[in-house]
Amino acid sequence: MSVTSTVEENHRKKPSSSEKEAEKRRQRWAFWGRKWRRLDYFKLTASLFVHSMALLAPFYFSWSALWVTFLFYTIGGLGITVSYHRNLAHRSFKVPKWLEYLLAYCALLAIQGDPIDWVSTHRYHHQFTDSERDPHSPKEGFWFSHLLWIYDSAYLVSKCGRRTNVDDLKKQWFYRFLQKTVMFHILGLGLILFYLGGMSFVTWGMTDLAVEETVSTAGPACSLKNLVTSFVAPSILCPTVGASSAETNTEFIDISNINDNTKATFSQTVEKEKHRDAPLDRRRSVSLRTPSLSPFFYEYALTHLRLLKLAEDPATRPVFKGVGAALEVHVTCLINSLCHVWGTRTWKTNDTSRNVWWLSVFSFGESWHNNHHAFESSARQGLEWWQIDLSWYIVRSLEIVGLAYDVKLPTESQRRRMAIVR
Repeated sequence: MSVTSTVEENHRKKPSSSEKEAEKRRQRWAFWGRKWRRLDYFKLTASLFVHSMALLAPFYFSWSALWVTFLFYTIGGLGITVSYHRNLAHRSFKVPKWLEYLLAYCALLAIQGDPIDWVSTHRYHHQFTDSERDPHSPKEGFWFSHLLWIYDSAYLVSKCGRRTNVDDLKKQWFYRFLQKTVMFHILGLGLILFYLGGMSFVTWGMTDLAVEETVSTAGPACSLKNLVTSFVAPSILCPTVGASSAETNTEFIDISNINDNTKATFSQTVEKEKHRDAPLDRRRSVSLRTPSLSPFFYEYALTHLRLLKLAEDPATRPVFKGVGAALEVHVTCLINSLCHVWGTRTWKTNDTSRNVWWLSVFSFGESWHNNHHAFESSARQGLEWWQIDLSWYIVRSLEIVGLAYDVKLPTESQRRRMAIVR
């Protein structure tokens, strides 16, 4: 065969840009145009609900809600990494049964599924990493490996078969119970937060807690049009600047009468209290130290009052945990997608796993993904002293106090064998 014919044959084999685009369109239609199962619709609806709640969060801001979001993000995130991943999926360490179940229940609150399904999928991922049978293979594209695979329940069955790799969990009544009742626990969490509606973590923002803000006619009336600009920036950047105690010129306004045209003079303070019959000495109000700041605070205060009214509406009140749940989902999904595309490699693994240092804090140490694929059963993924691994710190702490045992770590010989020679 001549050189010319070889070059021509190679040229014919290389797909053109139009052919590549056509293949991408075919793959997209294969996903969206397939026959969807009821479970797929349910997962997509739940995901859209969580993300919708996250988008509404700026309109329901409060500092206490922000702290509660952080709390739930930490509990759910560490539950996923410590329990579902390292304890159940890889058996990297052991704990007493009561603690194992408690950690698994914390993971359940992250709204990423029950232990049996989550662990089964992850074990298949390690069994078929980066192959055609990988449940979230990066070969199917970034967005598929990141999130879309979740909405194709038939894909996992066709690629991996039934969930026959989690018999150790199926034998335990607790995990079977969680698998059958997972949604009741999530709904129960929502009802509990709703019941505690007087606390700001029920919604991302206003609840029945006392709201004491000063308003001024120096700026235009608050409306939904300028809701974001007048509310988000003041809430996040400086919610209390220029505030001081005021004992005079206080006027109580019925919150139910607040509308777009509501105005108050600079000296007036609008106050809403959870208990209207509270003693006068318990009622506090604030006013601006300087009139120059009044335009800044005017719309901010009325926005809070409008949102307080919305928060009292049963139709809008259950905006709970949206931000925390969305963050937990996407950080976990980034391990499946980004950590197989971008980052550094330290160990010789037969896959595309990468270490992504800047994601380590948010993922509680899971983004040391190349480390993990090199030593799957290791309870520690941040193998160097400078590699932050919050999940390992939890496991190590449990080991120190005697609650964790049989903790697995890579040996020096294993590290030498897997190291990339530079």
